[in-house]
Amino acid sequence: MKLPALPRRPRRDETLRDADGRALPDPAKVPTARGTWEEAALTNVAVTEVVKRQIRTVTRPWTK
Repeated sequence: MKLPALPRRPRRDETLRDADGRALPDPAKVPTARGTWEEAALTNVAVTEVVKRQIRTVTRPWTK
């Protein structure tokens, strides 16, 4: 009987990428300046969505 494969953990040197392929800051590190308020808000949302995908959490579109 073959066991199912475990999900692969990203290596430390791999960077987080959003859906558009942009590199995102590491959420485990202390936040740094992320540009204007609008840019920072979009970056924070992108980081949140990547982390939620990694832990397999889904937010319904109507609750966003």
